[in-house]
Amino acid sequence: MTPPRLAPTVRVVSAGAAGIVVLAGCTAGAKGTDEMVAEGERVVAIAEQVVPAIAAHLDLTIADARADPTTGGGLEGAAPTFVFEVDGEFMGPLPAQSSLESAMEAAGLVDLTTEQMNGTQGADGDPFAMGQDESGTVQVSVTLVTGLADDGLKFTVLSLDQFTVSDEAVDEYFPGLVPSLDPSLAASAS
Repeated sequence: MTPPRLAPTVRVVSAGAAGIVVLAGCTAGAKGTDEMVAEGERVVAIAEQVVPAIAAHLDLTIADARADPTTGGGLEGAAPTFVFEVDGEFMGPLPAQSSLESAMEAAGLVDLTTEQMNGTQGADGDPFAMGQDESGTVQVSVTLVTGLADDGLKFTVLSLDQFTVSDEAVDEYFPGLVPSLDPSLAASAS
C-alpha cells in the first residue's frame, strides 16, 4: 500500500505562545516571501514522508490534514514572526504506546520523548510521542486529544525554524502562496 501524500498547513504563532523573542521596531534581517515559501515546502515534504509512514505502520487512515502557516508578533512597531505547521487527525483503532513509539522510529524520527507538557507520560489508552527529523529542525508529535468536540488521535508537524518576516512578505504570502496539501489525504478517509 502506498501511503497518501500529506498536504501542508501554515500557521502564525504569537510571540508569547511560542516563546519567540521579537525586538520592537527591529526589521533588520527580516526574511521575505521566498523564504516563507521554501519553509512551507520543506515542512510539507517532511510531513508527506513521515505522517503516511506512521499511519501505515499503525494501520491507521489519515482522516484530515491541513497546512497551517502562522504569523505572530507584529505588535506595534515589531516585525511579525513566521512558523509553518501541518496538522491533522488519524482515524482507526487507538494504538498502544509502544506501537506509536515504534511507528515514529520507523518513520525516521529521532530524539523521541513520551513526556507530555503536563509532565505525564504517554501510555496505553492515552498515547503520546514526539520526535524530530534528523536535521533537528522539524518536530513531529502524535497525541490523543479528549474533552473537545473533535476528540481523536492528532498529529502535528511543526517547523522549529521560526523567523522574522516583513509585513510586505506576509501580505504577499497569504493566501495565494501557501502550499496546499495533496487532496488525496482527505479522500483516504472516505
